[in-house]
Order: sequence, then C-alpha cells, then structure tokens
Amino acid sequence: MEKTISILSCGNCCNQDVSSLNNNATQKDQPLRNYPDSKVDNIEAPEGKDCPENILMPGIQTNDWSATVVKFAFANRKGGKWNNTECHEYFATMGIAEKILDNIKSKIRIEIELPNVNYNIADLYPYLWQTND
Repeated sequence: MEKTISILSCGNCCNQDVSSLNNNATQKDQPLRNYPDSKVDNIEAPEGKDCPENILMPGIQTNDWSATVVKFAFANRKGGKWNNTECHEYFATMGIAEKILDNIKSKIRIEIELPNVNYNIADLYPYLWQTND
C-alpha cells in the first residue's frame, strides 16, 4: 500500500523540493534500495537516520550529528550488521564522502590484524567535525 505524506517547510533547509511528485524517496512508503535494515543494539542511531527507514527526511547536519552518523555506521559495520554496500548507501543518503567508509574499512582491518593497537574512533572523520558547530 502506497502512502503519500505532506511535508511542511521548517525554515531551516536549503529549499529542497521534497514535495514534488517525482521524489519517490520521500513520497512513497517503499524500502530504499540497499539502505540498511538492521542495526546493533548498543549504540543509538543519529536523529532521523535510524534503520530500517522507509522515508528519509532532510535535516540539519551539524558536526556532532555527522560524527554520530560515522560512529553508528562503524558500530554496525564492525558488528557485522551491515556490509560495505549498506554502509555506502547509508552515507550516500546524507552526502558523506566515501572516504569515510574507506577509513572504517581500514580501522576494522587494523583491529583484526593488530588487536592491541589503540585506535581513536575520532580518526575516522575530519578534525573539523570534532570542533563546535
């Protein structure tokens, strides 16, 4: 069953046309292709980007929120809940560079090969995200 949603202007966006009839990702209650449908239980999802999700709404992306997205993705990739394709799709829906996924894959590989190495999770994302918004 297909549902149509109505979207009000929040006044905080870049005037994205999320209400047009051809925008299937926000207008129809259909699963997103390759978007993760499971998650680990030990970490909270970033606001508006939980999984599974059928409808993704635009939102304000702060540095702290972006860092939370990366931590959430890392926990799910490391925990075996997501594969690389799902992780890539998750980042793509938020405009986060594929380089971050490369960092996640590298960190997981390092942890397997060198389990005693202390690797800071903040090294996965740009230093700018560690500063105040």
